[in-house]
Amino acid sequence: MSENLKPERISRRNFLKTAGMATGALTIPPLLSATLSAAPAEAAPKRRRKRRKLPPLDVAVLAPPSRICPSLGRDLTSGMRLRFAQTRASGGRTLRLKFADAGIGEGRAMQTAEKAIEGGAALTVGFVPPRLAANLAAAFEKKNKAFIALDTGADIARRDEPESSNSLLLWRSEFAFGGWAAKNLGQRAVTSASAYDGGFDAYHAFRLGFEGAGGEMLGEHITHLPGRSPDLSVPLSEMKQTAPDFVYAAYCGKHAVEFVGAYAKADLENIPLAGSAFLADECILAELGASALGIKTCLSWASGLQTAANRRFVAEYRKKERRAPGAVAALGYETAAMISAALEASKGNPNARFRTALANASIIAPRGRVKMGPTNLPVHIREVRRSGKTIANAVIARASANGSEESLAALRGSPKTGWLNTYLTAGCL
Repeated sequence: MSENLKPERISRRNFLKTAGMATGALTIPPLLSATLSAAPAEAAPKRRRKRRKLPPLDVAVLAPPSRICPSLGRDLTSGMRLRFAQTRASGGRTLRLKFADAGIGEGRAMQTAEKAIEGGAALTVGFVPPRLAANLAAAFEKKNKAFIALDTGADIARRDEPESSNSLLLWRSEFAFGGWAAKNLGQRAVTSASAYDGGFDAYHAFRLGFEGAGGEMLGEHITHLPGRSPDLSVPLSEMKQTAPDFVYAAYCGKHAVEFVGAYAKADLENIPLAGSAFLADECILAELGASALGIKTCLSWASGLQTAANRRFVAEYRKKERRAPGAVAALGYETAAMISAALEASKGNPNARFRTALANASIIAPRGRVKMGPTNLPVHIREVRRSGKTIANAVIARASANGSEESLAALRGSPKTGWLNTYLTAGCL
């Protein structure tokens, strides 16, 4: 949502604001090796040929601005930049990241993408939903340019839409979380969500998983309605009177901070709080503080995931950025790793060979082994716990993200929701 839009005029096509391009530079490993010139033994000392200096490679990063969670673009590019900087060698190639706000409406996003192509971007990374991703991919294909679509995975792709190139598997995580919650948190729940209509596939996925496992929804509350101040006292009072086994809250960013803070003050400590994956993402945990302790969520990534790759990522990110990485930073990090692998396979040329290498890239990332396109990564039940002097999402269980054909058909048949960039409500973006 643009800062200049009045709440009562919010619409899917009035969400984003136009902004310029900002350019940064970093170094990635050399993609071509230098060749030594051999000389006779009796000749003068060997002379090295000058290394071939490769031209810079421009990568455009398209992402929406967000008043609700303004750290989106920063976290995405920070994760990418960290991965490219981790492997160092002499004679490396310069990679220039050009961040661009996607603009207002699908037409504006297409114009921004075209400017990236005309500006010489060798490849483009776009944080966009399935429908826009399909249109952008077609435009880039005509220009013989590479395009990588990223997303939280909040909305399930309809049958005429492709899956994102790389996703956090949000709706799958929420479906799995619903089934787990019914068996482990209780079968009587109340839900609360922001009025923003992006990402509601994930919200519906939780309900399908919960009710499919025998759970019952006792009530639903919608807050942060356009044009109204977010008075949370009424829904919180009703929750207390209803006395469910737990509350499931779908919020992100500033709205998550407001809800969790109000929940902690509402004398509801006997009712466990669970929620969408970004209700307690690391991007806001510092603001939530102790109020976040005990919140349970589910996602394909967690800062406390105990893999060697994830421990390294979290430690390096904290050292460089002076803050904990969130899920979007992790997504950017592993996407950059795939780009690096594809560039090495294509000798540094982002051509057709690069696109083939990218499609086939399979790497060990913080989440495990990942590749472009649909993936069967596990999803993790997470709980906010203390970790030394900080708080973080610890993994407490693993859940199955595979839904039945009946449940998937129900989700695909639900009304299509979402802003141009489907990341609100169910995602901290």
